[in-house]
Amino acid sequence: MIDSNGKSEQGTTFEDAFTRLEEVVRQLEGGQPSLDRAIELYEEGMKLSKLCDKMLQDAQLRITKLQSRVDNVEQSVDKLERVTGRSQSKPNGGAPPNVSGPPSSNNGGMHEDEARGLPW
Repeated sequence: MIDSNGKSEQGTTFEDAFTRLEEVVRQLEGGQPSLDRAIELYEEGMKLSKLCDKMLQDAQLRITKLQSRVDNVEQSVDKLERVTGRSQSKPNGGAPPNVSGPPSSNNGGMHEDEARGLPW
């Protein structure tokens, strides 16, 4: 299992394990290690490969659980909006509710603030 810091039970991060796995592969592919050393490297590589795979599976499970929670929250919000008749979208296209509308015809085509002599 992976803790909240991204470390395995052995205290290794995925990045550290993967980097070491790459080093092991390079050593096996690039050099001519003795048979005993090649077997040791192979065993280490297999352990690292399994550890990385387990860490990726755990991460995928965590993401799946988080996505499920997000989906449940979204469904709850949708239900609440239907029940209350409210929507999370902003009225008037997002404009603040106190914004005056178009100029009225009773003040000579001026905006209400202009008609009152206000500079804004």
